[in-house]
Amino acid sequence: NGLRSMHAHIGQQYARVRLGIGHPGRKELVAGFVLHDFARADADWLSDLLWGISDGAAHLVSDDGGKFMNAVALRTTPQRDHTPAKAKTPKKAQENPPTPEVSQKTDARTSMQKLMDRFGGS
Repeated sequence: NGLRSMHAHIGQQYARVRLGIGHPGRKELVAGFVLHDFARADADWLSDLLWGISDGAAHLVSDDGGKFMNAVALRTTPQRDHTPAKAKTPKKAQENPPTPEVSQKTDARTSMQKLMDRFGGS
């Protein structure tokens, strides 16, 4: 019903990013599965993915899907080391840009609410 509501308000001509989250295995478990918060173990890859989407949002708006996908890939694909084997040195860990300052201990929002806040949803 979410897409129907959006279509009623803004029409059907917009770009969207579709993310698959898997399936719980039984039809009767689907609603709870898709509405449940992500596991803490998913935090790293999910953060990288969301930052990649954020990085590429302007390309998506300008209808350049290739540049959008590149921005996502730069965040989600490990960097290759092109240094010759003899001269390899340890890489510094790459840091993600800072996330909005919200205390994990006092934040009672659901994961979906956090995502909507991060990307300006209402």
